[in-house]
Amino acid sequence: MTTVQERVHALKVTLANAAAQPGNPDPVLRALASFDDWLAPATVATAAMQTNEFDRAVTLGLRNELVPNVLALFTDDTAAHTAAKARDLGAYVAPVEGARLLAGIPPHVTTLLVNPGGPQPHSYSVDGAGIGYIRAWGRAISFERALVVGGASLPSAIAAFTGFFLLVQRDGTAAAQQDAQGVRRAMVWSAPDGVDQARAQLGAAAHGLHEVTLNGRELLSLLPTWGLSGVAFNPMGPGPRRTVDGL
Repeated sequence: MTTVQERVHALKVTLANAAAQPGNPDPVLRALASFDDWLAPATVATAAMQTNEFDRAVTLGLRNELVPNVLALFTDDTAAHTAAKARDLGAYVAPVEGARLLAGIPPHVTTLLVNPGGPQPHSYSVDGAGIGYIRAWGRAISFERALVVGGASLPSAIAAFTGFFLLVQRDGTAAAQQDAQGVRRAMVWSAPDGVDQARAQLGAAAHGLHEVTLNGRELLSLLPTWGLSGVAFNPMGPGPRRTVDGL
């Protein structure tokens, strides 16, 4: 069991690495959506989490002086109070689960700032079309957590999810994984970094495969037409691996 300080440190290391080597944003977005110790504006957190009960309330000034389309999140109290020295930020609460918080970013928000006003390596920003992408990452991490838990509600979670990634062959059938018993299952990824990692591991075997995105209901309707017994979720990581049959 890690401490809050350890989790904050790990996220800041990820942010610093991204600042030093800009490029693919997915490792950072996975880390942001997986972080569950956010300080977030009380109104945004309440709407995203569907509750107004949080462990802590943090006052960062009398009102939020940021323009309405900007959302500022903080990894820790030090980062939050540093930013509040420049302008009032209003009422914040903590800790807030990253997946649901990011999935629930309000429609009017066009810019997300992480640790604004702090050291550059520990800050991050997303704007424009990236806001929709980070919402999708929030939904992906929420689904991955449901995948880990499993249980009777998993088929419903699969049907409701809107962002599955698959590699499809020229004949339109999904690329499949075969287990030791000869059971073949569609390979499905819950986030974009999974299909990228699969392509890297498959190497030449990935030639001729193209990527498609399906929602859960589309995936379930296509499985019988492919003649596959079920789904192998995230077969090559980095999301949680699980095989599900009988869908």
